[in-house]
Amino acid sequence: MHDAGFHHLVVVIIANTFQYPSNIMFRSASRFQSLSALVLAPTFACLPCLAFSEEYPFDTKGFPTKCVNPVPERAWPNALPLAGVGMRRKNFYVMEVDVYMTAVNLSPQALTNVKANNGSSAVEAILKGTKGEIPHPAVTVVLRFVRDVDSKKVSEAFNEVFAGVAPEKIANFGKQLSSAVGAKGMKTGEEVMFVWMEGGGMKFIKNGVVGGGVMDKEIEHKLLGAYLDPAKAVSPELLACFNANIDKI
Repeated sequence: MHDAGFHHLVVVIIANTFQYPSNIMFRSASRFQSLSALVLAPTFACLPCLAFSEEYPFDTKGFPTKCVNPVPERAWPNALPLAGVGMRRKNFYVMEVDVYMTAVNLSPQALTNVKANNGSSAVEAILKGTKGEIPHPAVTVVLRFVRDVDSKKVSEAFNEVFAGVAPEKIANFGKQLSSAVGAKGMKTGEEVMFVWMEGGGMKFIKNGVVGGGVMDKEIEHKLLGAYLDPAKAVSPELLACFNANIDKI
């Protein structure tokens, strides 16, 4: 009787898990290796990505190895492979504190561009596009927060990234990001995704829900540089992972 009850519980949990819409991200396969991991995984399941394999060149830190189309109105022809992960830390008086874990996913074309960049920066290689027909390939950067941060601080944290950008452009970015994040800000375990659209422009997505966005090449370039430009990277750990594994993906 005990075994029968346990098996019934397993069936109910699995059935309930797969009731969620297909455009919601499921954790990487390694997160489901035990019943306890399945039970404890957050129900919002973060963003619309999928893991297709447990084998990968680096520790994914629980991020999926593939990201499918997170924005319904603009379909991608291919899933975006995970290209790097790392912690974003911030100085707090005399010590550094963890703020969010970040992950970058690149389209197959973006990966090709980076691998053939012949010494140019990864940002330039990614954003140069395909034969001039598309402004730039699809790129996503996911921020998984490991501490609570209010909405204002989330948007203001990027002000230093946009040094030299017109104040009105920075203000619009902050307004759009705050709209996506919402009044409650970011809670531990929640995620925000920046999506560089194939046709130009960006979308902001919180826990799978599309929020604001911008259409500004200067903002798009500088924001990606905050993660992949060696001179500006806010997460050296992410950049090191990206550089060490890009040729293995």
